[in-house]
Amino acid sequence: MKTEPFQARLVAVNHLEAIGFDRFLFFPGMLFNATEKWWGRGGLRAVSHEGLDLCFFAGTDGAAFRLDETIQAPMVHDGVIVHIMDDFLGKTVVTRHDLATTCSGPILSLYGHTQPDPHLQIGDRIGQGEVFAHISDAGRRSKLLPSHLHISFAKAWMLPPASQLTWEWLNGADRSVFIDPLTILDMDYSVMDGDGAVNFSELYLKYGKVSEKGGRRGNKTTG
Repeated sequence: MKTEPFQARLVAVNHLEAIGFDRFLFFPGMLFNATEKWWGRGGLRAVSHEGLDLCFFAGTDGAAFRLDETIQAPMVHDGVIVHIMDDFLGKTVVTRHDLATTCSGPILSLYGHTQPDPHLQIGDRIGQGEVFAHISDAGRRSKLLPSHLHISFAKAWMLPPASQLTWEWLNGADRSVFIDPLTILDMDYSVMDGDGAVNFSELYLKYGKVSEKGGRRGNKTTG
């Protein structure tokens, strides 16, 4: 069920190899089913996390970076755009994938906090690895969260028609609807320590944005 090209394609289309991309870095609150926040001063989420948040990564020299609004998002698998909906940092692109040979039926991918290509339309067929959006500039809407890419996967046969989906509905859905993205995305990653004393709003400002100085700014990390 894993789709190995996603990480490699993300690195390639965004030229992250220039800074020696090594692995993604996650705080516990960024992972699937997490109940804690990874922004502001921490605390608990209103509901458990429906997906995975991609924001930080380590270079081969140990420096840590964060994704920003220059990052392009590639599609994880061949699919058809079935819905585009608002979220609190941008737009969520919902794509239907026919994985009947490896799953019980089709699944939906939900790419959140994006700025879709202006020509993207419902019904468009997007190939695996094809770029269809940028990460949204979160700074325009929130001072507590850095720009990041949220990815959820859900079982289409357990959901209403895609055109009816909203995040309000999804937040209240039974968690069995969702699939842990790490079981689908073949990714290299480490989970960093985080506790209630961490001020994430201050911490993430220490990580260099990939667009700064050609993506060559970063800070050492032990994650």
